[in-house]
Amino acid sequence: MNTVPERTLSRASIARRPFTRLARALSAGLLCWALMPGGETVAQTWPDRAIRVVVPFPPGGLIDASMRALAPKMSEALGQTLVIDNKGGAGGIIGMADVARSAPDGNTLLFAIESMTLAPFIYRSPGFDPLRDFQPITEVLAVPIAILVHPSLPVNNLRELTAWSRANPGRVSAGSGGVGTATHLALEALKASTQADFIHIPYKGAGPAFTDFLAGQTQLFAVSTSLSAPHVKSGKVRAIALASARRASNMADVPTIAEQGFGAIDYSTWMGFLAPAGTPAAIVNKVREAALRSLGDSTNKARFTDQGLEILGTTPEEFRRFIAAESAKFGKAVALAGIQPE
Repeated sequence: MNTVPERTLSRASIARRPFTRLARALSAGLLCWALMPGGETVAQTWPDRAIRVVVPFPPGGLIDASMRALAPKMSEALGQTLVIDNKGGAGGIIGMADVARSAPDGNTLLFAIESMTLAPFIYRSPGFDPLRDFQPITEVLAVPIAILVHPSLPVNNLRELTAWSRANPGRVSAGSGGVGTATHLALEALKASTQADFIHIPYKGAGPAFTDFLAGQTQLFAVSTSLSAPHVKSGKVRAIALASARRASNMADVPTIAEQGFGAIDYSTWMGFLAPAGTPAAIVNKVREAALRSLGDSTNKARFTDQGLEILGTTPEEFRRFIAAESAKFGKAVALAGIQPE
């Protein structure tokens, strides 16, 4: 079986919320079920039917395409079909909350992205807690966010952007897919780090925002290297930095923000599998092994590498620590941006 390297990730310690009496009883009952011979039998014989994988966004786009690329080899490894359920709406929280409420029997999984850790800071009642209500399985893919400028803006790096924007206040506008999105927060972090002067213009979705940016209606944009690389290569836009800790495989000549002498900023689009909290460890391990086999497939490896995606395959505990660290990071970023939960 092909395997992929694992990444160890730091985690801030997070205290679990106290359970009510009912929650304690339910939790204890679930634990007993998992430890009883019957629970072990269920884990050992799983899967005995098709597995629903919720993608909390509409069909199309990088997230959906990545899950559909992983599904065939995972289905082959598990011996059951993975049925992809695109359950979009409200920034992904509808689909995420649906999985959080599902039975922890391995028959419903979540293909999550970074917005899962953002949701509690953007919505007052997202319907789930990213640390309490899910069992992490494995982070599978990640792609850096690129900082782009329209060719009409006469800058080639962050120092030139800062100097030009401050000499021409109010003339640089930065579009995003909406207030509180990861790309919006990456732009806010960029502004705080470089002291560049630009006006944020939120759109109702990344698609319309990117379209207007390509047309020159806005001059600054942040988006994954997977989506931006073709436009950079064609000369339609210019990549001046990566808001990540490392360079991207499909933009190897573009330096990070830190490499240009500014504070380290690490924003990326990441994807991973989670299950409802309480899912037996035997099932979690089976799903992870299937994901690793799919990631190690030569066709998938070539596809993901060409798109600038970093192939991961972390352990459940590494993924849990990473989710906690992402939650802490986004909490600070939302506070810095002055965003109030809706």
